Amino acid sequence: MLRRALEAMSKSAVTLFLILYFFNLALASALSAQAAGNSSGALVFTLADIPEDCKTRGTFEPLASLLQSTAASPSAEAYESLGTFYGREGRFSCAVAAFQAALARTPEARQIRYELALSLLENHAPDRAADELRVVLRDEPNSFKAHNAFGRAMQDLGQLERAADEFKTALAINPRFALASYDLARLLSTQKKYQAAIYYLKDGLSHSPAPNLALEMKIVLADAFAETGDYADSVPLFRDAVAAQPNSAELHFNLATAYAHNQDYPHAAEEYKETLRLDPNHNEAELSLAKAHYAAAELSKVPGVRLRFTAPFFKEFTLQLPKSPERVVKRLMKDRILAGLPLKALDRQYKDCLLVAVTEKRTREEIDAYCRALAAAVA
Repeated sequence: MLRRALEAMSKSAVTLFLILYFFNLALASALSAQAAGNSSGALVFTLADIPEDCKTRGTFEPLASLLQSTAASPSAEAYESLGTFYGREGRFSCAVAAFQAALARTPEARQIRYELALSLLENHAPDRAADELRVVLRDEPNSFKAHNAFGRAMQDLGQLERAADEFKTALAINPRFALASYDLARLLSTQKKYQAAIYYLKDGLSHSPAPNLALEMKIVLADAFAETGDYADSVPLFRDAVAAQPNSAELHFNLATAYAHNQDYPHAAEEYKETLRLDPNHNEAELSLAKAHYAAAELSKVPGVRLRFTAPFFKEFTLQLPKSPERVVKRLMKDRILAGLPLKALDRQYKDCLLVAVTEKRTREEIDAYCRALAAAVA
């Protein structure tokens, strides 16, 4: 059937048909080659509003689709979607560019201006964010989200009292807005107003915030409890945080410290041990504390050995031994281990006590070797 149709065509028509056929083949091949090039990260889009490095990195396929649709129809909505994507990717300078392009097309769009302000805050430009938020609040003075964001900008600019007022205004407009409770509590904590911070955090948590925000609020609340000496209330909060973020050395350390202050040394030692596993090069002071509590817990497992005092300690602690501390010291010296200082010379009531010091320089292997040597010496 195709053959009959071709025979019916004039010679010039056949020539034109063939030219168009091969042109289409070449075009398809070129587009295929461009797509292959795109898969390696080289996008070809002519969006003058978006910096070049914002077109070539990140999660490739969604980005390519968004850039393509925005290039095809460069509307405010398309640029807003692009800005939202960049924000989720943590590429805030790119988000700023996209939201600015969206706002240029619809200057009256308060939501886009608000999203631009949030991106500017994340991009460490609080002065510019504050300018955008002033415009939003001029047009929408009861926007609790804008008041809260403006509070963040004021805090970043060092205007702490103004920041606190803005957070409180957000809560006055919407008492259930947990993010404002969180931001205000963090500000109060930096000012060492821990009881006030605790009040706002408890109130914010009572409104069932989103899981990620609830976790951050619990961590700040646990820190505030610890700062006021209320370690009993900080322990379950830090425990929840560790369960949610098991690979955080900092959270394990904070939980361990709360356990130690609550005189729960076995659990403290376990958490300090996990801190050291996750981060062997932890802060020196914290490392000393972690290793001292690990050593105290392990040495207390030796039959007949116990901690003489239950008060919190830093690098030094006192052991009560079933045998003469002086003899134990001599015995361990043979293994080139400095066991500690017998306290009999200082006070005879502590004649069976040994003062032990552990610093950040001691390795876990050295502590374990000390425990084995002490066990042999008192057996």
